[in-house]
Amino acid sequence: MALLLIACTDPVILPGIAIGLFSERWEQLRGELLMIGKLVAAAFVLLTACASARAQGCRELPPGPARFECASRNHPGLEAKRERCQNEARQMGLGLDHTKGMREYVEACMHRR
Repeated sequence: MALLLIACTDPVILPGIAIGLFSERWEQLRGELLMIGKLVAAAFVLLTACASARAQGCRELPPGPARFECASRNHPGLEAKRERCQNEARQMGLGLDHTKGMREYVEACMHRR
């Protein structure tokens, strides 16, 4: 107990202890900052990977509404083009009896124009 009291009050020993405590705390903070930096870097890499995966072509999606929505986001005039092709098919009398004729015509129309 007396040794502890001397160590806490002795001006020669006290700066050494304070520096030792400071350096221990600094090492702890440094380790935490390095870990935070690594986590931020990992989050950045993951977000970049997600963005590039989203930027991949819509062709990876199966045919259907989700694929058309994806393509419409990338090409704003695509929806108007589909409407125009559907109107042409209706004018030709396709789709009135719920056959595949309209669908096939619209697909062909979308590819040729």
